[in-house]
Amino acid sequence: MRALLGGVPYVLRTGCAWRHLPRDFPPWQTTLRWFLRLARAGAFERLAHAPAMANREQAKRDASPTAAVVDAQAARSGGAGVAGQRGFAVQPRRWVIKRTFVRTGRCRRLARGREATPSPAIASFVLAAAIILLRRSAKPL
Repeated sequence: MRALLGGVPYVLRTGCAWRHLPRDFPPWQTTLRWFLRLARAGAFERLAHAPAMANREQAKRDASPTAAVVDAQAARSGGAGVAGQRGFAVQPRRWVIKRTFVRTGRCRRLARGREATPSPAIASFVLAAAIILLRRSAKPL
């Protein structure tokens, strides 16, 4: 099972096709089937939840976030921005979403957009975020 689950981050990190999974891992069909099964069960969301809360507490912040940042590409404002503003203006804390895109962009699978349906794409993004959070919360040796 450990080798099987090791194949998922490998595909995520390298961006290779499932069929090109090295022979060090179980068969690609088995690895893909388990990835899809875990994605449908919400396992990656649960995996990301605990490190996110721990990371926030480690930074001396509330465990649950009180605000969200949405990129302009994800949600259009319909022409009116903050306090009736028109046209382009740099918004405060926009760097937060850009930083997230840079960090998750290191996973080539996300940069390529190869997923045919939204569910595996979302699961891949959440898994990438969980890996980033686990690395951030790990103490240096």
